[in-house]
Amino acid sequence: MDEPTLAGVIREYGVPLRRYVAKLTSNDRHLAEEVVQETLVRAWQRPAIVDSRHSSVRPWLFTVARNLVNDHWRARRTRPAVLGEAELAGIPEARDRIDETVQAQVMQGALARLAPVHRQVLAHVYYSGLSLADTAALLGIPVGTVKSRIYYGLRSLRAILDQDA
Repeated sequence: MDEPTLAGVIREYGVPLRRYVAKLTSNDRHLAEEVVQETLVRAWQRPAIVDSRHSSVRPWLFTVARNLVNDHWRARRTRPAVLGEAELAGIPEARDRIDETVQAQVMQGALARLAPVHRQVLAHVYYSGLSLADTAALLGIPVGTVKSRIYYGLRSLRAILDQDA
């Protein structure tokens, strides 16, 4: 199909086709424009439809547009819904049990290499969830000593983990 013929089809049927498709798409402007463009591309690809046997190309254009809209709705029903950020935020993340197990084994090995006094304080505070005062009372040492052992224990643990990495 040559350019003047296509321009004539667009000029004559463009606006009514857009209105028709807008109604079919519930006034979704982007989808309507996409459908109209695809309809006109199909008309351009089939110059025989426009040039010959039809007194008016209007019924053919409107049928193609209606079929494209129906195809869109059918495809949309079969595809899973696209979720936005808000919906995704409500879905809990899947936990990687293998990674957690590996990290726990690495940490267990590193803790085993700590001095017993540091390991003991870290276990009470971080694994048992005891407060500094409760840990101090349980071990019979001052709170300042618990703080000191936590500091040096974490420092040693970090050095062991960096060395192994």
